[in-house]
Amino acid sequence: MTYCHKIGFCHRDLKPENLLFDRDFQLKVADFGFSACIEGKTGDGKLYTRLGTYGYMAPEIHERRPYEGEQIDIFAAAIILFIMKSGTPPFTRATKKDAYYKLFLKKPDRFWFIHSKNKPGKMDFYSKDFRNLITKML
Repeated sequence: MTYCHKIGFCHRDLKPENLLFDRDFQLKVADFGFSACIEGKTGDGKLYTRLGTYGYMAPEIHERRPYEGEQIDIFAAAIILFIMKSGTPPFTRATKKDAYYKLFLKKPDRFWFIHSKNKPGKMDFYSKDFRNLITKML
């Protein structure tokens, strides 16, 4: 995604189904159907279209607020990383109505405790570095 962002594009629909490996196991990003120029239509760096896959969409999109494409991609990447580690998503949708998302915003330590309680090693399942990375990306 760094390359895409560097050349001025954002994906806006990152999800596991759009991540592929080539025969050398190099990661490839697919399906740029929702991609857009990072600068936006007016050149202010804001995008407005509500699209993507609900579970990977950032709160700005759900709330129909202007958003920055790079941040949207980073948010979706955090969801993907969380799923790769956990086997489950961190929340259903990044909205204030979603109990897990609300918990993440208001009581992040409790959020991590709840997600850890049934994992091998409990709180050690998610390293401090992993928790910090995901928290910053989200």
